Amino acid sequence: MNVKLAISGIVILSVYALLAWLSTRVKKEPSDVAINLGLVILGGAIGWVVGIFLTPYSAGQKAEFAEYASVIALFASGYLVGKVDAAISHMLKPENLFTPIVGFRLVITFSSFLLGMLVTVVIRYYA
Repeated sequence: MNVKLAISGIVILSVYALLAWLSTRVKKEPSDVAINLGLVILGGAIGWVVGIFLTPYSAGQKAEFAEYASVIALFASGYLVGKVDAAISHMLKPENLFTPIVGFRLVITFSSFLLGMLVTVVIRYYA
């Protein structure tokens, strides 16, 4: 096994473990832990999918991914934005955004997304 790949995997797993641990510590109510951990998983899963789209194995897969991307973009720009717009607007209001729990959730979701994308790209390129 490639040493750089193993080290990357250990670092990424360590950061995920840290995110999971922090998710159990930052809470107002006991149910916040489940939401926090769910956001870590969601961010990682979305990052995984994006990482796969960024690193196609062949030209045929690249064309197939482009077709999938256009369908997803159509769905996201139409239906999804219309339905999620109110929730995003509410969440991004200054009185909501700058609360510790919302800020923490944005950070763990984005961090988890980046880690999921990174681990997928590293494995698909180097493994």
